[in-house]
Amino acid sequence: MLQVAIVEDELCDREQLQDYVIRYGKEAGENFHIRCFACGEDFLKQYDSRYDLILMDIEMPGVDGMQTARRLRQMDDQVVLVFITNMAQYAIQGYAVQALDYILKPLSYLSFKMRFARALGRIDRQRDAQILLDCHGRQILLPVRSIYYVEVQQKQLCYHTEQGAYTLRGTLKSAEEALMSFPFVKGNYWYIVNLAQISEIGSKSLWVGDTELPVSRGCRQELLAAFNRYIGGTIQE
Repeated sequence: MLQVAIVEDELCDREQLQDYVIRYGKEAGENFHIRCFACGEDFLKQYDSRYDLILMDIEMPGVDGMQTARRLRQMDDQVVLVFITNMAQYAIQGYAVQALDYILKPLSYLSFKMRFARALGRIDRQRDAQILLDCHGRQILLPVRSIYYVEVQQKQLCYHTEQGAYTLRGTLKSAEEALMSFPFVKGNYWYIVNLAQISEIGSKSLWVGDTELPVSRGCRQELLAAFNRYIGGTIQE
């Protein structure tokens, strides 16, 4: 399920964008979880890396869309951003904050559909992201989405993946830094797990496929919060 944030101060436009996303999903057979924000300040306060796509109005009172986007890029330089505006010249500034596209007001579904489909195409390419592992002289190009979890044992990292296990020298911190743009979180002090691969979380453990991993008391609360954010929370108006 793709995660979409709508940042728009006008209620009617916010609701229309939400309706358009839902309509597109029905037509394309896609599922979207949508969360709406009425201002840039609220969006930034609650921002985390769950979102795949952000639809953001440029002209908002207080912290406007361009200011919000600049601060967003300090936290996340990967998420796909599309501006909403009634002034095309404003959208040109979007290149400075890596905005993919812009949608002009007044909103029409045809224009929205074309821009939204383009944004989804970019997301699909990003989801094909890979990392390069130096496994004792072997260079392994690994799809990030195939990783189940990464654990550290005696100064050795082990990447457990759909293709098998790969070991290399390193620290858990180095693995966290390499995967910081992706939905990985600590389940214990010796491993990080891919939220997209978790099938169940119990009181003291979690499961990725048929593998059960212990969850420490100190990490459980953050793990649960991250997992709940990842699979979707409540829509905010």
